[in-house]
Amino acid sequence: MLGETIPLSGYSSGSQWVYLFLTGPNLPVNGVMLNDVTKRADQGYFTRVAVDGNDYWSYKWGTSNVNGRLDEGTYTVWVVNAPNDRSNLANADYRTLSVTLTSPSIAVDSVQLNGAMDLASIPSGAAVTINGQYRGTTPFSVTDLRPGTYSVTFTREGYYEFTTPVPVEAGGISRISATLAAMPEPTPSQAAPAETQAAAATAPVTTTKASGLLPALALAGLLVIGAAGRRH
Repeated sequence: MLGETIPLSGYSSGSQWVYLFLTGPNLPVNGVMLNDVTKRADQGYFTRVAVDGNDYWSYKWGTSNVNGRLDEGTYTVWVVNAPNDRSNLANADYRTLSVTLTSPSIAVDSVQLNGAMDLASIPSGAAVTINGQYRGTTPFSVTDLRPGTYSVTFTREGYYEFTTPVPVEAGGISRISATLAAMPEPTPSQAAPAETQAAAATAPVTTTKASGLLPALALAGLLVIGAAGRRH
């Protein structure tokens, strides 16, 4: 990667020095110094590195300190046992190393804004589940919701359950107020008149239940005020 320090090393026998030069994108064809790309190898400029007693050499190439610009791409490092540029390698012993340089990348974590709901009901005190999970009793707010559509259910003893879909937007607040419909009171039983039997015996009193005609169910009212406000 551009800007990094790249370790280079190898073996070379028969010389106390190796001479390094670089070729690659937008550089002179016969090469330049590794530590100064403005100086050309065909003008006698090389990066000279000592060879130790084991014929080993090493060099740390700082790609951020080259006295010039390196473009993205693949470069060739030439390692020669004499100060010969690329046009004069016929009588030299040399090796090459390939190095690919890329631009530094910056990773940015995307921030996911949550949304919220303000939940209320008439009467208050209704238990609320969101996508089947209990979240509290009205009135209250939920602030940890990812954008999307949720199934919200209101339940309270003596009232019909009410369920509705509620959209939530990133950074927004969805306000929901549900008016719950009361369940009807149980229909009282009616007693039939007793019939007089002979010998002053009293027949058991039988009762019949009146037909359970439920009053018309008033639909629960729901006011959904869409994303009424953006959080800042």
